[in-house]
Amino acid sequence: MRNERGAATIEMIIAAPFVLLILAAGLQIGIASHVNHVLLTASRSTAQREAVGEPGAEWANQFIESTAANQWATDITITVTHGPDTVRVTITAKSLQFVPGLSTDIQVVSENPIEQFKSAR
Repeated sequence: MRNERGAATIEMIIAAPFVLLILAAGLQIGIASHVNHVLLTASRSTAQREAVGEPGAEWANQFIESTAANQWATDITITVTHGPDTVRVTITAKSLQFVPGLSTDIQVVSENPIEQFKSAR
């Protein structure tokens, strides 16, 4: 029989980087999912507010800050586009990156019809 002293240490040295990579990837996916959910909620509410004539972009900034999503994402931009019948809100961000090479750019888009009251003449 051979001497197997230190075999567990060598196995741990080989396995540890893969375990840490899987843990970091799971953490990154979870944070990106949370940021996506917050940005989607902000874009929907902003589109609803803009559709009835209320300013919504400032509200979206406050909402994102209140949920601490701005700590988990960078380069957050909010774009509100008014069309003839609709309001379109696009929010883009980059989630924090724990795993090199795993890009987590996030873009959410919401669109609402503009609510207009017309007389029945």
